[in-house]
Amino acid sequence: MGRYALLVAASDYEDPYFAQLRSPAQDVRGLAALLRDPMIGGFDVTVLENAPDHQIRRALEDLVAERQSDDLVLVYFSCHGLQDIHGRLHFATTRTRFARPASTAVPAAFVSDQLEHTVAGGRLLLLDCCYSGAFARGFAKSSPRPLDGEIGGSRGYVCLTACNEYELAYEGDHVVLDRPTPSHFTEAVIEGLRTGAADLDGDGWVETGELYRYAYDKVRCAGRQTPSYFATGLQKEIRVARVPGKAGNGIPVAIAATRVTRTPYFFAPRFPPFHFARENRATPTALAEAMAGRPEAAADLFVSEEERCALYDWIDHDVGDRNLERSILRKPPRDHAAAEAAAAIFIATFAPHLHAAFRGWRANAAGLAAIATAAVDGHPDAARIVADIHHHNVLRTLSRHDCSDLGHPCGPGNACGVLLAAASRWDDVLPSARAAIDEVPAAARPTEEAIAAQLLLMILDPVGRELPPHRDMPPWWLRLVLDARVTADGGDARLGPLAVAALTCKAAIAERDEARLALLASAGQDEARSTAPHTAPAKRQDRRRRRRRQRRWLLLAAATLVTSGIVGTSATRTWTNPGFSPEAYSIDGTYLGIDLLVGLLLLTPATIMIIAVRQFWRRRWLDGGSGTVVAFLVIGIVAASLPLIRGRWDGHALQRLTSYAKAHGVLLDSQYRPILSGCATDKLQGVSVVVLVWTKQTADSCRAADVYVNGLPTGRLELPDGSVRKTDDWWITEDSALVTAVIPLWRPASQSWQLIGLSVRAPNLALWTVSVRPNLAGTAQLKAIHRNDLLFLEAESGVYIVDMHTGRERAAQGCPKGQPFDGLGPVSPHNVGILCGKDVISVSG
Repeated sequence: MGRYALLVAASDYEDPYFAQLRSPAQDVRGLAALLRDPMIGGFDVTVLENAPDHQIRRALEDLVAERQSDDLVLVYFSCHGLQDIHGRLHFATTRTRFARPASTAVPAAFVSDQLEHTVAGGRLLLLDCCYSGAFARGFAKSSPRPLDGEIGGSRGYVCLTACNEYELAYEGDHVVLDRPTPSHFTEAVIEGLRTGAADLDGDGWVETGELYRYAYDKVRCAGRQTPSYFATGLQKEIRVARVPGKAGNGIPVAIAATRVTRTPYFFAPRFPPFHFARENRATPTALAEAMAGRPEAAADLFVSEEERCALYDWIDHDVGDRNLERSILRKPPRDHAAAEAAAAIFIATFAPHLHAAFRGWRANAAGLAAIATAAVDGHPDAARIVADIHHHNVLRTLSRHDCSDLGHPCGPGNACGVLLAAASRWDDVLPSARAAIDEVPAAARPTEEAIAAQLLLMILDPVGRELPPHRDMPPWWLRLVLDARVTADGGDARLGPLAVAALTCKAAIAERDEARLALLASAGQDEARSTAPHTAPAKRQDRRRRRRRQRRWLLLAAATLVTSGIVGTSATRTWTNPGFSPEAYSIDGTYLGIDLLVGLLLLTPATIMIIAVRQFWRRRWLDGGSGTVVAFLVIGIVAASLPLIRGRWDGHALQRLTSYAKAHGVLLDSQYRPILSGCATDKLQGVSVVVLVWTKQTADSCRAADVYVNGLPTGRLELPDGSVRKTDDWWITEDSALVTAVIPLWRPASQSWQLIGLSVRAPNLALWTVSVRPNLAGTAQLKAIHRNDLLFLEAESGVYIVDMHTGRERAAQGCPKGQPFDGLGPVSPHNVGILCGKDVISVSG
C-alpha cells in the first residue's frame, strides 16, 4: 500500500488581471510538512510552486501512472480558479492568461480525467480556489443541483472544495504585505490534521468525512464561503492521516524524500546587485519598496552600467517578469532625470500600492498645481521639474499606482487618483496644443515646456481659465480663442488652444498696441480716441447677444428632439403586434426615424395650442383664434398621416421578422407567428408550401403531425396502428387544384412498406392506401424518385410506377432479358433512367 501526494501552489502571475496571492506558498509548505510526517500522513509528497501549466500536467500524469489498487493518491491545488465563457473550471498557473484559459491554464476536466482513470483505489482531491465547487458540474448524475452530488462512476473518489461554484475563496481578512496569511480552507485542513481535532469519532484516524465536517464548521464561521463535499464509490471512508500521539494506527509505508520544484519568483539564484535590498531572497515588490525609501540610490542604480545589466538579468531570466518595460534596463539614461523616471517606472510596476512619488517628493494635486503655476510664472526650478515630467512621461508613470482601490493609502480621488485623471486627459490635450502653436507667429511662439506647464495647470484646476476677448487683438490670437470656444462642448479639446492663448496673451497685447499706435499716427489721434471708448462696449454687447441667442436655439432644438423621441417611442410602442417575435421590434435607424417623425407630428399641434392659449390669456383674441384654427388644421394633417406611418411601421416590422426567421430557420404561419417544433418538422415546397410538425412521439417514431399549407393549419395526421415512419422522405403533387401528399410507412409485423395518399387540405382522411409489391417486402430501405406526380419505386428486377393521385400502378419497367438490373439511374425533367448493366434505359409515366 502506497500513499502519494501532489501539492500545487501558484502565487505570482504574469497576467496583471490576477491578484498576487500570498497564502499558497505558506499553505503548500505547511500541508506538505504534515503529509510527509510519518507519524501523521506518511505520504510521498511532490510540491510544485509557481510551475507552468505543462509541468503540472506532466507531474499529475506521473502521479497517477503505475499505481496499485491499494494505493492512495492525494492532489491539492491552491491558486486562482477561473471559468471560461462556457462555465468550465480552470486552475490558473503562473503563465496563465485570463483571456486564453484553455491553452494556458490547467483544465479541471484534465484533472478529473486523470483521477477517474487511475488504478489507485483511493483518490482525494483538495481544491482551494475560487469557483472550485464547479469541479463537480460535469460529473454530477441526476441531481438537480450541481453541488452535493456524486462525482462519477469510479470507486473511492472524494473531492473537498473551499467554496461552491458561485463563490470566491478568500485569504485572510486583511492584506499584510510582509507576512502572508493562510487561506481559510487550507488553514482549517492543516489545523485539523496537525492537532487531531478533525478526528471527530476519536478512533485515532482523520477520515475524509470528518475532515470535511471540521473544515466546514471552521470556514463557515467566517461567513464568506461554503466548502463542498463530493464522493462516489466509497465502501468506507478514506483515512487521510493519523492523530499524533495515538498508538496502534501506524501507516505501513516507506516515506520517500519530498521533491520540491520552485520557480525563481520567490527563490532567485542570483540576488539584485544593490545594497539596500532588505532580504536575501527578495521579490521585485520588496526591491521596489526599498527603491521608494532611497530614491537617490535607486537612480544611481540605473546610471551604473554594471548594476543595471545585472538587474536586467535578474528580472528577465530569474524572475521571468513580462510587465516591466525593458527599455529602462537595456539603454543607459540620457541624464539623471531619466534615471529617476526609470526608478519611478520600476516602483509603479512592482509596488503600485505605495504613494506616487518623484524625486522623493510625494505627488499630490496641490503640490503639482503649485509647481505648474511657478513654472508658468518663470521659476527655473519649477520649470525644470515640469520639463522632466513632460519629457519622461512621469505623469503617466505615477498614475499607474493603484489609487482606484478603496484601501489604497491615497484614497480614490486623492493624490495619485488626481494623477490618474490628469494622465488620462494628457494625451488628448497635448496634440491640440501643438496644433494651436502653428497659428502663432514665430516671434510669439511659447516653448514646449511652457505649454506643458500651462496644460498641467489647466488640467488640475480647470476653473476660471476662460479668457475675455480683447478689442482689436491680432487675428491669430482671436482664432485661438474662437477655436477654444467652438470646441467647448468637446471637453478637453478646448484646453489646447486655450493654453496657447493664455501664454501668448501678452505678446498679442503688445502687437495690438503697436497696431493702434500706427492707426493713431495715420488717422489722427483725436478721432481715434473719441471713437475707441464707445465702440468696444457695443461690440462686446452684440457678441454676448449673439451667443445667448445661439445657446437658446441649440437648447430648444435639443429639447425638441429629445421630447419628440420620447413621445414618438411611447406612441409607436402601442402599435406592436403581441404575436410577433421581439426581434421584429429591436431598435434600428428606421424605427428611430419613425419615432422622431411621430413625436414631431404629435408635439406640433400641442405646441400651437399652447401658444394660442397664451395669446387668449393676454387678450390677443385674433392671434389666439388664428392659432387655434392652425392647430386644428395640423391635427387633421396628423390624423391623415398617422395611418400611412403605421403602415410603414408594420411593413418594416414584417420585413424584420421574415429576415430573422429566414436567418435562423424559423417557420412562420399565415399570421407570421412562429410554428413551434415538436419531435420533428418536415417541409416541402411545390405549388404550395406544406409543413408537417410532428408532435406525438413514441419509443419507435413520431405518431402524429399538424399539417400547415401556406402557413394555415388544415388538420392533424394520425399514423395507422401497426405502422411507423422509418424514413423522412415524403412527396407532394404539383397539381394546384388538389395537392396530394404521399407518405411511406413501414409495417414491422409484415416486414413490408405501405404508401398512404392524403389531401393536405383534409389530412385526417386518407385518399388511398397501397401496399408495395411483394418483391419489395423485407427491404429495410425504400428507394423512390418523384417526377410529374408519379413515384418510381425501385424493385428487385425493375421500376415500379405509382400514380400519386389515385395510388394505382401505372406501369412497370425491367431490363431486357439477359441484362442485370442495377437500380435507378440518372433523372431528367420528364424521364427516369434505370441501370441495366452498362446501359441506361429511360422510363416515363
